[in-house]
Amino acid sequence: MAVSAEEFANIPSTTKGRAKLEEINQIYRGLLESYRNRPQSSYSVQEMTDMGLKVAGATGASKLLCLKYLGIIEIQKNGSVALL
Repeated sequence: MAVSAEEFANIPSTTKGRAKLEEINQIYRGLLESYRNRPQSSYSVQEMTDMGLKVAGATGASKLLCLKYLGIIEIQKNGSVALL
């Protein structure tokens, strides 16, 4: 499973920010692998950082917003992320 170039092109530039397709796919794959190994309802930013995913800062937030825009994840009020 990966985000295609066509899907990425359809994301508004205000949502994308400086995020790149490769980085978005890296986060997506990391979340999928982690969920397969240790299913849980959501992952905090700290847990994702511990997994080696770069989701901190403005660019990290843009990466997560791109995945949310595509309907792959849900960002909860406390900032944690859940796969849909």
